[in-house]
Amino acid sequence: MASNQVPQVSTQKAIEDEMNVSTMSNNQIMDQISATHVHDDKNFDVESLFIVVKSILNGATHVDNTQDTTQAQPKEKALEACFSPPLCTLKQLSFEMACRDMDEEVAHKITISILSRLSTYSWNAKAVLTLAAFALDYGEFWLLDQLHQSDLLAQSMGILKGVPTVLESSWLLKHKNAIDELCNLIKATLDVVEYIFKLEKLLKNNDLKDISSLSTAKDSIPIHVYWAIITVVVCTTQLCCLINDEDKSPKLFPFAEKINVTLNFLKSHIEPIEDQIRYQKLMEVMENPMEIMVAFKEMTFKPLINDGSTNTQIGIEVVKIKNVLLWFSGLNISEVDISILKSIYEEISKEDQYKIVWIPIEEKWTDDMQKKFDMLRSKMPTWYIEHNYSFKLGIKYVKEKWQFKNKPLVVVMNSQGIVVHPDALRMITVSRMNAFPFTTKKEEELSIGDDWFGYLIFDNFTTMTQSMKEEKHIFFYGGVNKKWKKRFNDKAYVLRKDPIIVGAKISVESFCWAKESDSQTFWNYLQRFHSAMIDKRTESDPLTQAVQKVLSYKTESGWALLCKGFKLVNHGNGTRILQVLEEFDNWKQLVPQIGLVNSFKDYKMILPQKEELFNGEDCIGLQMINHIPKLLTWIQEGKYIFIYGGVDEEWRKQFAKRVEALAKDYVIQDAKISIVLSCVEMGCKGKDDRLQKFLSSRTHKNTESGWVVLSKGSKLVDGGNGITILKVLEEFNKWRWRVRESTMFEICFKDYHKEVLHNGEDWFGYFMMEHFREPKFSTWIQEGKHIFIYGGEDEEWINHFTKKAEALTKDPVIQKAMISIELHHLTMKSKGKYDNGIAGHFWYKLELFSYYKPCTVRQEIEKLISYKNENFGWAVLCKGYKLMVSGNETNILKVLELEEFKKYI
Repeated sequence: MASNQVPQVSTQKAIEDEMNVSTMSNNQIMDQISATHVHDDKNFDVESLFIVVKSILNGATHVDNTQDTTQAQPKEKALEACFSPPLCTLKQLSFEMACRDMDEEVAHKITISILSRLSTYSWNAKAVLTLAAFALDYGEFWLLDQLHQSDLLAQSMGILKGVPTVLESSWLLKHKNAIDELCNLIKATLDVVEYIFKLEKLLKNNDLKDISSLSTAKDSIPIHVYWAIITVVVCTTQLCCLINDEDKSPKLFPFAEKINVTLNFLKSHIEPIEDQIRYQKLMEVMENPMEIMVAFKEMTFKPLINDGSTNTQIGIEVVKIKNVLLWFSGLNISEVDISILKSIYEEISKEDQYKIVWIPIEEKWTDDMQKKFDMLRSKMPTWYIEHNYSFKLGIKYVKEKWQFKNKPLVVVMNSQGIVVHPDALRMITVSRMNAFPFTTKKEEELSIGDDWFGYLIFDNFTTMTQSMKEEKHIFFYGGVNKKWKKRFNDKAYVLRKDPIIVGAKISVESFCWAKESDSQTFWNYLQRFHSAMIDKRTESDPLTQAVQKVLSYKTESGWALLCKGFKLVNHGNGTRILQVLEEFDNWKQLVPQIGLVNSFKDYKMILPQKEELFNGEDCIGLQMINHIPKLLTWIQEGKYIFIYGGVDEEWRKQFAKRVEALAKDYVIQDAKISIVLSCVEMGCKGKDDRLQKFLSSRTHKNTESGWVVLSKGSKLVDGGNGITILKVLEEFNKWRWRVRESTMFEICFKDYHKEVLHNGEDWFGYFMMEHFREPKFSTWIQEGKHIFIYGGEDEEWINHFTKKAEALTKDPVIQKAMISIELHHLTMKSKGKYDNGIAGHFWYKLELFSYYKPCTVRQEIEKLISYKNENFGWAVLCKGYKLMVSGNETNILKVLELEEFKKYI
């Protein structure tokens, strides 16, 4: 007997253990509930029933008391028109869960019984039917609570249901904690069933092969349904106890703990699966969105803020049929970053085909970050902003697909929503509007184009990126000679601190690789860039040669590269590039006028020819570089340069207009003659002795009002008084036919200038200097002295004239006035023989000179020629170049009287 009793005790204990829910494993539960399931009734409309159940439980008093009812709830699927709830089944379930003493063992038995009764339903239908049976009583109870005061029928029904007892304030106060606990447990159970529904839909709409985690979640559905039903069973008993005002009630905590574990399990499995499916759909749509609106909706870029000053929200329709630059960043962007995008925005806004949307992404949005956001927004133009973007799948896509790593990037979408560049920020930063239309193809062109150095530095040497973004002037320098590098750095420092550079607000930095490894890295990158470039460009290509030239500096004692922002603008090695900085004083005045880059390049260009170009007596002096901004370039290009100045503003305007017209003349252009002009300040010519000396040798007239010097490159060609040169240009039609090529221009210009001088009021002086080339005679004329030129056959008259003239020179009045008078006697050995004697030569040349002269000049010449056959004598008085008076022996002598002579002083 004893041996038979032991197994009985053990068997009984095993059965009790199996009925102890808190200690049962999922496998044990699964073994028991699997046997209750026969097959799924696919015709049952479980979704419609669940919609009704949710409406009841969410609408009942005290249910979900923590929910914010002001927020919009997800729109439920509409009920099927033919939906009819299974009332009999619900009543049976309600009866089965009706009031009784409840412990875990009873709850388990009832749950198994319910599962057996619902054996033909799907697992989620089992849970919904059980929840519906509970909702039938629960909803009725709280509905009567709401209506009994105003509705007689409700009052009567309330009496039968025990509602009057519940309405007493003492009851509510007594059971407040129990009511809250029940409501929370119902809400959690409802959420569990909701997630089971989601899981069923996921299983229905997706292949388990594509999402492996679905298989694991599928196998656990029966367990989740079990815990949902057993929790509803316990809640039903709890409700009965509360209505009957009984102190004894089931312990909900173990079930609440289990249902929350179940809920968390479902969330942790289903939400990632939903995210994975949604993310896959997101990627598929973004691969070919068809239009940008679709892409924006899929990425949840909405609503947008319409400018940088208000919070007005607008729809995404504003980007319809537009190309969009999506600027992703954190809040750690600088004003320089904003200014770069702002400059792009100002240009693309003109055509209104491109929009910029700023999307700041931060893990956590705090009050301090909001302040930072507001500050940044205030510095931005009226582009669109996606504020506090929090769509986690969108952020995941931005990070994974577009490689956003908390550093700013600009994704460019065309109007079809197709990404034409995953990050155009580099090309925008380096090339600015030259990067338009911001495609990857455009960047490929630019990266091996004029901006190549900027792309090389941007990708590989981030320490210099900020300075280059700010468009600073940067000297990159290096070499194997330490002394050379130190000297270059010292000279660069002097340049950087010079008052002219500081005053022009030009920022200059110098950068030398501190470590040999950094230097080697630079050369390695440059070599790889050159190798890649050769595949796309020829050896003779200028850019290829430029890169090769820079590569050749690797072993030089010293070298330097000058950049403006990201653009390499000049480079050189050894003595020459250092000399440019050492001779900064020669060209620094150009900097405010044409900039540091152009000044540096121009001066470096002329260094090999500096002595030849500027040190000859017939050359423009080196000092003029600082007064004519483009002089160095013009000299290199061999242009004709009209340098002019003077205090007469009206004359300056007329002269400039005439030169500009000359430069555009078809004869000048056909002869490929390039003419430029530069006006310098009055007195500037005096700062260059050679220019002043050259001008003085070309004219005796006052040049204060206006003066002109013409050069071919740096070689001085001609110059003179402003009025005279203007006349030469105004009468270009008279000599243009002679200009057939560039070299003829200066010859023709000088010849006609000479002709103008010989046809003017100073004709006599030019005539005498040209045909009587005695040094003293030319000096007298150029010094503006009073000169008596006289002759004749009567020696007595000649002697008399000479004595009177000499007496005049010694007169105290004349000497006190420091008036210099010179005498020049033209002798004549043979009357009428023009080839004998100085006088004969004078009359012969004078007659030739008279041909084709203007009327006034010709009349003066004819008057002089009439004295040739005088029997006694004749004389001429000139003051410098100008003929003052002339006469024969009868009337010229009176000029030697002091009072008469004063008229010609």
